[in-house]
Amino acid sequence: GGTATTINQVNQKPYSDVRFSPTLRMAYQFNDKIQLRYRGDMMVQTPPLSELNAVDLPIDSLQIRRGNPSLKPWTSYLNRLTFSYNSKFFRFGAEVYDHYSIDPVMESTIRENDMFIRIMENHKVWHQVLSTGYVGLSLLKEHIYVYAQGGLNWIENGGEKYNHIIRNW
Repeated sequence: GGTATTINQVNQKPYSDVRFSPTLRMAYQFNDKIQLRYRGDMMVQTPPLSELNAVDLPIDSLQIRRGNPSLKPWTSYLNRLTFSYNSKFFRFGAEVYDHYSIDPVMESTIRENDMFIRIMENHKVWHQVLSTGYVGLSLLKEHIYVYAQGGLNWIENGGEKYNHIIRNW
């Protein structure tokens, strides 16, 4: 797939861009119990038109939503690798998911004249790595199934003036 974007606004420099959005899928079946799969996507995301206006809209007595006509489309790369083993009495699986966005549009909040100004901006990076695994066991002639799952979620969010790293187990 692909995306062609043209943005024209009054008193603003026109913006045009063409980007491709390919997908790659692969799978390998080692035998009737073991499988390895991969999926990779490249996506182009365009800022919502409602955020591209050059208007301040009051939210309440303390907040203003400010439009940003300088927003640009951004590209995200998604990769997923999955391994699974399934037999009659035992199951095991692991997955790694990676989401990387360059110049994503995210919200920023600044303080201006005792008001909080909320504005969408192109930031530097959004990067998420989620790794999960599970194990399952069938007991008592397949009448009871015991299952456990866990993983780690790691996120890096990089703006122009900050960098956050979040880890969840």
